[in-house]
Amino acid sequence: MSSRYATNVLLALFGGFVVVASRSFSTSVVGWLAFAFGIAVVAVSILAQLDRGRGVVQRVLDAAMAALGGLAMGFGVGTAGSVERWTAFAFALGWVAVGLAGLTVHEISQWRAARGLGQLHWFPSTQPAAPQRSSYDRPQVA
Repeated sequence: MSSRYATNVLLALFGGFVVVASRSFSTSVVGWLAFAFGIAVVAVSILAQLDRGRGVVQRVLDAAMAALGGLAMGFGVGTAGSVERWTAFAFALGWVAVGLAGLTVHEISQWRAARGLGQLHWFPSTQPAAPQRSSYDRPQVA
């Protein structure tokens, strides 16, 4: 199992738990849960950087996840009332969305590797194609 898959699933599950908890528990409990899971998200995102094979896209997703975790920590203990509940809910949905995006990127890269499409590029080449000769361009033999 790759570290990309494991971290994305773990962080998406963290987000899913906080989403459910934000609608189930009191606001003070939700704030402390957001703070605790924010610490966990930042720690997992930073520790995941030890894996050199994560790729640029996954590292950008890790940075977004760490930023959401830091914001969840700040808003989790810095706000009160319904603002605390809704910000925890929003940041947890962000964790789920970024985790699912990471899983999608991982699946696409695995699919491409399995089919030998690793060198396939999205954009056409900037070099002009050589003109192709048609059957009318052939010299006539007398």
